[in-house]
Amino acid sequence: MSFRLVSRDIDRVGSVPLYRQIADRLQHAIETGELKPGDALPSEAEMERSLGISRTVIRDGMAELVRDGLVVKRHGAATRVADKPRQRRMDTSRYQEALDVLDKGGERPQTSAFVDEHDTTWDKYEIDADYRRDKANPRDADYLKIKIGSPVVRRLLLKIVDGKPEQIQRSTIPLPIAKGTHLEKPEVQPYPGGTIAELYDAGHRVTQVIEDAWARMPTGDERRMLQQVQPGPVWDIVRVFCTKDGPVEASRVITPAADNLLRFVTDLH
Repeated sequence: MSFRLVSRDIDRVGSVPLYRQIADRLQHAIETGELKPGDALPSEAEMERSLGISRTVIRDGMAELVRDGLVVKRHGAATRVADKPRQRRMDTSRYQEALDVLDKGGERPQTSAFVDEHDTTWDKYEIDADYRRDKANPRDADYLKIKIGSPVVRRLLLKIVDGKPEQIQRSTIPLPIAKGTHLEKPEVQPYPGGTIAELYDAGHRVTQVIEDAWARMPTGDERRMLQQVQPGPVWDIVRVFCTKDGPVEASRVITPAADNLLRFVTDLH
């Protein structure tokens, strides 16, 4: 028997708005398994008949679920419960692991922290890269400890797994560090070992990584680049790689929040 909303699901005299009650009841059904990924939700017409509530209110409730990424609504088709995203762990310990591999020398494996996090293989990983020289803005100056207007290399990296865009990375490197090296060559992407390996091979061994992360809604351009069918929050992560002499690269990473779990591990000795 298909899932239905009935009149007793709604409190018409309470303080909670009707649209919010509809959204909450459907969310509860999704979280408890009454409605499973791929299941069709009752149509607006069905809910209007069973609840005696206007379609405008019903649409407002459904819009809440769409916004939260719980359901997928497509024109001319039933609204369905969204598939649960495969959550990937972004663990800070990956930096030390990558550095250990570099310090050992020898043949380097065709992988990177990004590839490992996404449980994929090197042959299914690609990067759409665009590089240009520019002048440092106030944000660059703050992150990289350089003067505003200093020459930098800006790199836009759209990371793609098995044909699907997964992450936007905007990277900035002071020109004196990148000039004449592979750090200015987009054709070397994807680079085995990722950014830490890129810097290492250019003579800059990373000794510290600073990360700030917050969640927000994506811009229209970010949604387009990530091919997000439904609007949902993204992680906005600022990542600064430092050597013993100071910052050498700053990145701003944008990735869907529902797909990625940030894990911060601190070893105390």
